[in-house]
Amino acid sequence: MGKSIQFSAVIAAACLILTMPAGGGTSEVVDRIVAVVNDDIITLQQLNDAVAPYLAKVNNASYPEEKRKKIVYNLKKDMLNRMIERTLADQEAKKYNITVSETEVDKAIERFKENRSMTQMELEKGLKQDGMTFSEYRDKIRKEILRPKLISRAVNAKVVVTDSEVKSYYEKHRDKYAGIKKYELRNILAEEKEKMERARSFLEQGGDFETAAEKFSEASNASEKGHLGVFKAESFSEKLKNHITSCRPGEYTDIIETDRGFQIFYVENIEKVGGKSLKEAREAIVETLYDKKASEKFDKWMESLKENSHIKTML
Repeated sequence: MGKSIQFSAVIAAACLILTMPAGGGTSEVVDRIVAVVNDDIITLQQLNDAVAPYLAKVNNASYPEEKRKKIVYNLKKDMLNRMIERTLADQEAKKYNITVSETEVDKAIERFKENRSMTQMELEKGLKQDGMTFSEYRDKIRKEILRPKLISRAVNAKVVVTDSEVKSYYEKHRDKYAGIKKYELRNILAEEKEKMERARSFLEQGGDFETAAEKFSEASNASEKGHLGVFKAESFSEKLKNHITSCRPGEYTDIIETDRGFQIFYVENIEKVGGKSLKEAREAIVETLYDKKASEKFDKWMESLKENSHIKTML
C-alpha cells in the first residue's frame, strides 16, 4: 500500500511541467518528465542529451520531413527504453549493495587516458566541449563499472555450459572448424574439344598428367607441365569448384568447357590450413555459448524487472 502511494506521488510530480519565466511575464517549457521508473524519473533533457549524437546523423541525412520525424520518434523511443533498463539496473545494484570504489574509477580513467595517449588536461578539455564536468564523467564511469558487476551477480553466475553442448555446437559447425582447403593444380587447355578428348584418352591409358600437359595443352604453362599454382576452393567459379573439390590428390576432372576453352584440371595436392580439433576449439566455443546464454538470461531478467516495477512513460 505504502509503495503504491509513493509511486502515485511520483506520478503526480511527473505531471508538473518544469518552466521558467519568459519575456512579458509568461512561462515557457524548458523540460518535462518523460518516464517514471519506480521512485526515479527520466527527463526530456536527459533523453535529448542521450540521443543527440545519433540525432545529428539523422538531421544530416536529408530525409523528407515526415520520415525524419518518424525516425526521430523511434530513436527517442528506443533510447528511452534503454534508459529505463539502465535505471532499473542501477536500482537493483543499490538493492544488492553493489558498489564501485574510487580506486576502480581512477584505474578505469587512467586506462582510458593511456589508450588514447591523453593527459588529464586534454581529457577535461574534451569533456567540457561535450558539456560534461569531470565529476559527471567520473559518475558515468562508475555506472559503467557497476552494471557488469550487477549482471555478473544476477545473471552470469547462473550460466552453465555443459560438455555435451560444446560437442553439439562443434558438430553443427564443422565447416567453421574444418579449416581452409588449398588445391595445388595443373591443367590442360585446348580450344577444340577433339584435342582434349585425345588428351583424356592418353590419361585413361595410363599416361601421366605432366606429359599430357606438355603434349596437348595450348596454355602458356604447358612448358611447366601444366602447373597452375595453389588456390583456395572459394576462388573457383561454382562450376569449377564442383569438379575440382570432388577430386582427391592424384585425380583429374572430366573435360570442362570454360571461357578460355576446354580444360582438364589435375589435383596434385590438397593442403588443409587452420583447422581445429574439438579440444583446440573448446575455449572459443564455451565463450560463444556462454555469451549467448548470458544474453538470453539477461533479457529475461530485465523483462522480469520491468514486470515487477512501476513504470510509466510520457514521451
